[in-house]
Amino acid sequence: MEDIKVKDLCGQWKMVLISTAKFIWKWTVIISKFIWKKTVQFSQWLWSELNKFAKGATWITLLIFCMLIGSIYSGISMLDEHRMVVASYVSEIDSLRAQIDSLEVDAKTNILLIKAGEYHITAHNDKAKITKDSVASLLTELGAWYPDIIMAQIQTESGYGVSDVAINANNILGMKKTGKRKTTQIKNQEYKGYGKYNNWESCVIDRVMWDYEFFGNKKPTRENYVERLNQFYAESSQYGTAMNRYGKNYKKYL
Repeated sequence: MEDIKVKDLCGQWKMVLISTAKFIWKWTVIISKFIWKKTVQFSQWLWSELNKFAKGATWITLLIFCMLIGSIYSGISMLDEHRMVVASYVSEIDSLRAQIDSLEVDAKTNILLIKAGEYHITAHNDKAKITKDSVASLLTELGAWYPDIIMAQIQTESGYGVSDVAINANNILGMKKTGKRKTTQIKNQEYKGYGKYNNWESCVIDRVMWDYEFFGNKKPTRENYVERLNQFYAESSQYGTAMNRYGKNYKKYL
């Protein structure tokens, strides 16, 4: 009898436990589905918001990038404008410097022309003996750049006044007839293609003016000066080099 009661009680508890388990499982499934649904919805919402943010960020980034490019282009344009302005100023300065140099050269050559005229006005004896001391004194007075080289030229070109051109044209430096620059040569006169001078001093003065014609107002280096003589003064391409070498013999007079 008691065994039957125990079995009935166990059966009842078993039914209660089964019912409870089914109830718990049912609600577990319901809650799980609900949570899953809400999780999916939240994930969808989050993904949508992230997409919106990404799109917004893309446009913002693009806008910032465009502004940056614009700023860089504007900066480059301003630099180009400033560079052009600076280049213009530099060009104007160079032009003014060249004009000033030209004016200074003109002033110096005009002074030399006046000095040559003074020698002519004083009726200097055209056939006066030329000495190394007198030539050195005149070159020093004129401020010749490399007087020792010019003195070597006088020796080479005329033997200090004894050559045919020196005797008949007072041309002691072998100066060719010119009509393209300011000169102390007698206008419309020449001798065997060489310029004629009123006196040997005028020839020396013209030689100094020749330097200004080629180099302007700035004194060249000795090397450049010699190279210019090599190229333009005589037929020999080593003329200037030779005069530079011979010039050392005349430094004692200066």
